[in-house]
Amino acid sequence: MHANAPETLVAYQRLRLREIRERYEELDPDLTHYLGVEKNVSEEIDTLEVDFAEVRKTLISLGVDLDAKGTIRAPDHPPTALPPKSHSSELPSTIEFEDLVTEAGRYLAETGLDPNKDPLLQVLGPTEASEIQRHYRVAFGDVSWDQSDYLVVLLAGFIATLLDAFVVRIPLDGAFLGKMQAGSPMTRWIRENSNSVHDHYLKDLEKAAKVPYDLSVGRAVDGLSPKVHRLMSLGHDPILAFIFGTIDIMTGTGTYIDKHGDLRRVATSLSPEGLVTAFLKVFLHLLSDVFTSAGIPPPFFTLLQLARTKSPFVLGPSGEKVTWTNVARYMYTHGYDLRHFATMGIVPASVEMIVRGWWLCRSFESNGQIVPTKAKLTSMLMLAHLIATSGNLLKTGVIFGMNPLALNWAQMLALPPVTLAWISETLKRDRSIRDKLDQEWTSIYQESLHRRPC
Repeated sequence: MHANAPETLVAYQRLRLREIRERYEELDPDLTHYLGVEKNVSEEIDTLEVDFAEVRKTLISLGVDLDAKGTIRAPDHPPTALPPKSHSSELPSTIEFEDLVTEAGRYLAETGLDPNKDPLLQVLGPTEASEIQRHYRVAFGDVSWDQSDYLVVLLAGFIATLLDAFVVRIPLDGAFLGKMQAGSPMTRWIRENSNSVHDHYLKDLEKAAKVPYDLSVGRAVDGLSPKVHRLMSLGHDPILAFIFGTIDIMTGTGTYIDKHGDLRRVATSLSPEGLVTAFLKVFLHLLSDVFTSAGIPPPFFTLLQLARTKSPFVLGPSGEKVTWTNVARYMYTHGYDLRHFATMGIVPASVEMIVRGWWLCRSFESNGQIVPTKAKLTSMLMLAHLIATSGNLLKTGVIFGMNPLALNWAQMLALPPVTLAWISETLKRDRSIRDKLDQEWTSIYQESLHRRPC
């Protein structure tokens, strides 16, 4: 079955209905004439019935033998048998859908339609088709893309890639596999001002927010050291801390991920505390650590240590690819913390500002007639973020020679939500269209029931 079978059948039905309508318009005057003739004949038949009644009375008075129907009795004779009817003609033969499509395609070809183009658009014509499309966009929103939409998406992805390559770069200046690489000027400025912010505003919180998951050394967790203890502790993740950190404070324990990628839970001497106190301590402890020299890891970055599979990155002269657990520890010890995450955030933020700004402008231009739907917005955002993510991978592999510090964690976290939003909005729009179609079919069915003769 060819792909445009439904369009072919609809175009075939449209042409046939048009022909029937034209034939009806041709026969309508004749039909009116014949209806008048039928009326005159009916009046003449009524007159003849009166005359026949008089004749019947006359025949009876003359002694003619008439039956109940008023006809003259005739001699008996055997009735002539009628030929039996063929039952095969009473039931229509089964017609396959493929055969119907083939017949429709042959009929459309005979009418001169181009088989390489949409048959339905050819049958409807440009005026009627554009009017139908306009009503459709008004009812369900506009999801079609034009050249300006593609240009905006490409521009957003290109600008995001440039910002990633020249502003975000890597956290700090340093050598990678014997080659010096310049760090981000924005991250450098944030780190240079971190000490003053910590000393003036946040230093006193260290004593007020003692937590059981702040061990920096210990044999209970392999690989635990002052440089990476915040990365290894789930209580120092800016998001996960409000779950695992709160639980740790309420139970007097600490939850860590060791250097092998295994979860470890360590009991401490601190007493358990209540939910409200634990939640507040988590928040205050994060504030006390965010502007220190080591900082705290980006959101959900701690979970990367759980991936014990081989990564595509080489961190030493041996040329051996290391696991993601080792990659995460290397990245954090080389400045990949929440402050650099703020710098990385300008990449997905630029995509959002450009695409959403364009979408708002298009909405204002529509004057409320045909408003672009969220399904179109999310599709544009998804493609723009996908281009920005691809640009970051190109930056990491080509410009920075497979340095994992060049990965943009903020951009990677931005891609899954916009993809899910696009799927959700597309399904929602498809559901509304299906509901409308079901309502129309139900209305047609109910109307046909009312019109059915009793």
